[in-house]
Amino acid sequence: MKLKKILALAGVAILALLYIITLISALLTSPAAPQLFKACILATFVVPVFLYGYLLIYRLMRERADAAKKDIDEKIKKGADSN
Repeated sequence: MKLKKILALAGVAILALLYIITLISALLTSPAAPQLFKACILATFVVPVFLYGYLLIYRLMRERADAAKKDIDEKIKKGADSN
């Protein structure tokens, strides 16, 4: 659960920084402002998708590791019982 909170805060921070950078470049009439705006719009969708994908893979890997550990513990217990 703690990992989810950390990733959620990191995602919010990344998106907030993107918006701040875009706003500053627009106010300073930077020639890169249109490209920064497009990058910000893209990142608004991409960052949460990547975070969701990371959490999904993490959860699946953790479930497999827990199942493998349980299986190993059962085999060790059966081996100890047979001696």
